[in-house]
Amino acid sequence: RGADVAFSHWSAYDAGFPWAPEADEPERLRAELASLGVRAAAVAVDLSEAAGPERLLEEATARLGPLAILVNNAAYSTNDGWEQL
Repeated sequence: RGADVAFSHWSAYDAGFPWAPEADEPERLRAELASLGVRAAAVAVDLSEAAGPERLLEEATARLGPLAILVNNAAYSTNDGWEQL
């Protein structure tokens, strides 16, 4: 419906899990979105670092322009339960 999509990924973290994606999966997703006419950006960023969230927002804005919608789908922490997230 006309929205651009920026999404984050951090393959180094995902590699430690059984569901680890293939190395090119973020780019394949970005390309699939682009094939549907969606302007998309895949941003590799470690969100456990203090500067990570700001870097993600800056990178998404630089690639796609001003942001209007944020979907935070991070729902896992090795340090806290979901209540703390």
